[in-house]
Amino acid sequence: METIQLRQLNHLSPADRFLVGDKIFYLSQLAQQGEQIAPGWVVLPLSFRQFIEATSRLEPFLADLSTSSLHLNIGNALQLQAVAGRIQQALQATPLQWSGQPLVNLLANQALILRPSVSLAKRTSPLSLAALGGLLPAQTCWATPAALCTTLKTIWAEVFSAKSLFYWQRSQIQIQDIQLAVLIQPLLPASFAGRLQRSQDRTQIWVVSGLGKTLTQGEAIPTRYSIEQGQLRDRQLGRQLLRHQVADPGVSASCLVPHWLAAEIHPELSEDDLDDLMRLAQRTETILGTALELEWLMTASGDLYLTQGQPQTWRSPVIAPASASSTPTHPTLLTGLAAAPGQANGRTIVLRSPELPALAGQIVVAAQLLPDWLPALQQVAGVITEKGGLTSHGAILARELGIPAVVGVAQATQQLSTGDNVWIDGDRGLVSKTALPAAIAQFPQPQQRLSAKRLYTELLVNLSQPASLTPLKQIAVPVDGIGLLRSELMLLPLLEQQHPDYWLKQNWHDELTTRIANRLSLFAKAFSPRPVRYRSLDLRSHEFQDLKGSPPTEANPMLGLRGAWRYQHYPALFDIELKAIQQVYQSGLTNVQLMLPFVRTVEEVHFCRQRCEQIGLWQQAQFQLWLMAEVPSVLFLLSAYAQAGIRGIAIGTNDLTQLLLGVDRDRPEFSELYTESHPAVLAAIAQLMQTAQQLQLPCSICGQAPVRYPEMVRYLVELGISSISVEVDAIESTHRAIIQAEQRRS
Repeated sequence: METIQLRQLNHLSPADRFLVGDKIFYLSQLAQQGEQIAPGWVVLPLSFRQFIEATSRLEPFLADLSTSSLHLNIGNALQLQAVAGRIQQALQATPLQWSGQPLVNLLANQALILRPSVSLAKRTSPLSLAALGGLLPAQTCWATPAALCTTLKTIWAEVFSAKSLFYWQRSQIQIQDIQLAVLIQPLLPASFAGRLQRSQDRTQIWVVSGLGKTLTQGEAIPTRYSIEQGQLRDRQLGRQLLRHQVADPGVSASCLVPHWLAAEIHPELSEDDLDDLMRLAQRTETILGTALELEWLMTASGDLYLTQGQPQTWRSPVIAPASASSTPTHPTLLTGLAAAPGQANGRTIVLRSPELPALAGQIVVAAQLLPDWLPALQQVAGVITEKGGLTSHGAILARELGIPAVVGVAQATQQLSTGDNVWIDGDRGLVSKTALPAAIAQFPQPQQRLSAKRLYTELLVNLSQPASLTPLKQIAVPVDGIGLLRSELMLLPLLEQQHPDYWLKQNWHDELTTRIANRLSLFAKAFSPRPVRYRSLDLRSHEFQDLKGSPPTEANPMLGLRGAWRYQHYPALFDIELKAIQQVYQSGLTNVQLMLPFVRTVEEVHFCRQRCEQIGLWQQAQFQLWLMAEVPSVLFLLSAYAQAGIRGIAIGTNDLTQLLLGVDRDRPEFSELYTESHPAVLAAIAQLMQTAQQLQLPCSICGQAPVRYPEMVRYLVELGISSISVEVDAIESTHRAIIQAEQRRS
């Protein structure tokens, strides 16, 4: 089993970080920056994959485990537990040899912590990978080969626990797409440990005494500090009866020992400690951006260590202040930690045993939320717990299921009874014991406003219908133009159920030209002077069969009579489009640019340019001819395309992916193979951008990849993409992603 040192991962590119996951990638970057981080070694995903394959060879029941989607009836808890138990038993029985002897020699007699880090080879889930910390918790062991092998197998087996199998299937994640790396570090003794979240000028710090297990396991209510613009605005003292410490070598088989305190304590940090944490947050902004999450520990000597760091993966919670001036006096109002956003009201069901009754539509109240309850929680309306922090299993699971949750509510199971009608506010950590949230309404609701900051990377929108212009007006962030105006969909409502070829046969050229020009003018006027990139018609025969006069469907329409090659052989319809654009220019709107689809050869570009010259478009000073970079030949011909007159490229990841991987994207049976995050696709995108920069051509991307794979936005910005074009509903999330990426790049 091969390991690599954490500090040797600084060579990883944004694309390569899929090999180790965000947790390890960011920690390696922070270590390279000079932050105080315990030395670490990484077991790469290849070891996990090889171990799974070895288990599959030994156990016939798991023969297809490495490629199986494990489609289970997740509603059948008994079946789920039985299958999970059999898989985990087989994994634990598979032999594993430790080959990292230098690590063992270096850390002899030390306690170790093993932190799993998950990424996906294919991002099919809409849910955040931040949830996987709750599914695959860190493990501890002593630095011996036998203990390391046993602990690694325990982590790998957790991928197949009942709750994990439920999560994979619910999120449409294929087992073979899971990339699992493990970070191994010495377990440092801590006087304090905690978590820090920062968003712009607001910082939240949670602290417990001892190691952070009491925080992640929900075994204590942490002390919370709220700092705004460098000033301490609020402090809520926690309550702690249990702390975890590192055991002495040779005394205990376990690395961690729980220590019950004689009396309840309220962990507090000094002003100097808070200052050190704030300085740590400021330094890490260069890697993580201004919205970040850190996990830290402080030794008895006062040394501060960073244990985890990543950009903020979910909205920073807003917690009702507990200062004397604002402590609620309403007997019907309970307060806790805002663990999962959203509001809900309903009747409570108080759970005091692991046995679960029917929970659909109810507010669950419990001492703590057990991860094994995950299958039963998918239909509840909300969650209230007595124990738990923001990173406890219950909080993580509630966020990923989209369930409003408030944790750390003192004596919730005593103050609430089954059948009570309550309202919970997961944004502010409040619970009202009334049917109406009157008490909650007295606390000002935080205003979640998006920054209207102008970006270095242009943010464009994909459109086809004028009706989409209305919701655009409600978006608070600037949009720099239309990166893709889909002509086929724009034209469809204008055709009166008749194929464009039929219009040509009826000699209705002028009418069709006018209709296209009028519709195109709506978009040009709405965005003037910002660019509107009109992609000319890319008619594939199988997509318009319901229209009158449509041609016969080709045997393989994806590779048939489409794109710019069609213009060369049947130029009449392309000429109509060019005349329509010319009419728009003649009306005074000069922001329309022409984008050629599915270009296979340089000769096609020469032909299209000649038609533009003949109609008079090429002579327009503002006119630009762009190219959809979606046929792999563009990787080798871009320089020739630039010489032919191309003034910019837009990477179309949909066709580029299917052609690079040899996958028909219209056939559902190939959906597992079709992924824009494939290394070959990422490499092609990087080469296109590099060549475009050398040729001083602007480069955009307008496929679905940045939305399906949000982490790709960081990759594109770091490579220097000129613009990113997405659907209307993805504008705000993409804007946030670009801001974070640009902050890390600067």
